[in-house]
Amino acid sequence: MADEKEHESLFDKLRDALNQPLPGTRAAREKQAQEEQVAQATAAEEAAKRQSIQDAIAAEQRAYEEKTAAEAEAQRQRDAEAAAAQKLAADREALFAQAREVEKQQQAEAAAQAEQARQAELARREAEVAQRQAELEAKARELEEKMRAEEEQRQREAEERQRQEQEAAAQAEAQRQADEQAAAQAAQQRTYTVQPGDNLSWISERFYGTQARWRDIYNANRDTIGPNPSLIHPGQELVIPD
Repeated sequence: MADEKEHESLFDKLRDALNQPLPGTRAAREKQAQEEQVAQATAAEEAAKRQSIQDAIAAEQRAYEEKTAAEAEAQRQRDAEAAAAQKLAADREALFAQAREVEKQQQAEAAAQAEQARQAELARREAEVAQRQAELEAKARELEEKMRAEEEQRQREAEERQRQEQEAAAQAEAQRQADEQAAAQAAQQRTYTVQPGDNLSWISERFYGTQARWRDIYNANRDTIGPNPSLIHPGQELVIPD
């Protein structure tokens, strides 16, 4: 089998050699020109292919670079977003911590205010109780003073009544004695009936020989004569004292 392939290769080479034009002939020159054209075309085609390959490689390189840049930009954005998210989470946690601290402070302030309010309410109630107690004590003192004043007033009134009763009794006794004495004196005293034109001075001169004792007659008859000793009336019965 290998020998057949080797014979076929030799046959092909011999055929190609037979098909080659002889050197220096027109056909040889035309073939050479044709081969040169083919070589030039092949070189141009290969150059175009190489340029195309280079362009493709450059495009792929640019695409790769762009892709790499895009991936790097995407990674940078992802890193930035992750950093931003991490910062946002840290800021949120800080805000939460600050909010919790503020809430604790507010709760502490509210508790302090509530305690202050409770203390104030307790102080107010204690003040009200103290004021009420003071008012009750003042009312008790006032009532006690009033009762003591009323008792003193009753005692004074009782003493006054007793004094008045004693005075009345003394006056009654004095009056009784005076009445008895007056009655006794009346039994012994002289009397005179006033006549028209009489006055106490003339009556005094008639009984005592002098007008100077008219006042004695008036004092003895004040109830009968009245407040004016100069005014006496006929028919009045006058007592003439000794």
